[in-house]
Amino acid sequence: MFKYNFVLILITLFFAFSFQGLKFFGDDDLKLLVDKTLVTEKGQKLRVDTQAGNVKITSWDRNEVQVKIYGNSNTEENFGFEVNSDASGIKVDGSKKAGVKSLNNISLKYEISVPLDYSIKISTGGGNVTLTDQNGSIEISTMGGNVSLGKITGDIDVSSSGGNISVDQNKGILKLSTAGGNIKAKNFNGNVDASTAGGNINLTGSNGKVNGSTAGGNISLDYSGKNYGIDLSTMAGQISVELPSDIDADADLSTMVGKVKCDFYSSEGNKKFSSLKTKINNGGEPLNCSTMAGNINVSKK
Repeated sequence: MFKYNFVLILITLFFAFSFQGLKFFGDDDLKLLVDKTLVTEKGQKLRVDTQAGNVKITSWDRNEVQVKIYGNSNTEENFGFEVNSDASGIKVDGSKKAGVKSLNNISLKYEISVPLDYSIKISTGGGNVTLTDQNGSIEISTMGGNVSLGKITGDIDVSSSGGNISVDQNKGILKLSTAGGNIKAKNFNGNVDASTAGGNINLTGSNGKVNGSTAGGNISLDYSGKNYGIDLSTMAGQISVELPSDIDADADLSTMVGKVKCDFYSSEGNKKFSSLKTKINNGGEPLNCSTMAGNINVSKK
């Protein structure tokens, strides 16, 4: 169960040093470098590919995509941008100009408005991504920033080499991974696959198969609805699970250094174990929880 790619941690450190000269968060002295609006259609896709910069996506009720790009004087001098439309949607590119070797003292942000029913694909070499109110598939990759998503109807696939991931109110499949941050998913409705090599996982939702793994943090799950399978594992942390009293599951709970407590299992004197296998109610899909160093607590709502 403990299959982690620790190379990702090295990647995180690499990009932390590689982008230490970039200034992503200050808006001082930023000016509007690009302001372009293109006609589009619902159901198409926005693709953003940039070597650096924060990206903020919002929705509106127009069949248009509006792209505004802000930057400081170093960005204007060293960065080039392209905003174009094609048969599948809108493409936004940002990259350093020919001959530019480094991106020191860059401050850059994208603010983009798209139709409500629109898919999104974003890749940034270093920056935060924020996206709210969207109906469509979401794909996001960042080498050095946090990702925050809210009110999404559609499948989500997010990866970050050095940041936190937060999702609130999603209906669809969630696939979230980070090499150096925490993962938080609230009010999910559907399958969830969350993994981090160095952070905590906090999940609250219903009606899906749940997988969560971390190499160095705690895991908490507050789940409602039918059990479609739950698998949670950490190498060094606590696991806390809250479940409906009428849930059906085949539980397999184990820790190497710690104790297991399960409200669904009656033991004399409320005894705690280091491992426990038991049927919960009628039995059913698995409830697997394992940690090498920490306690496991499964409780009824």
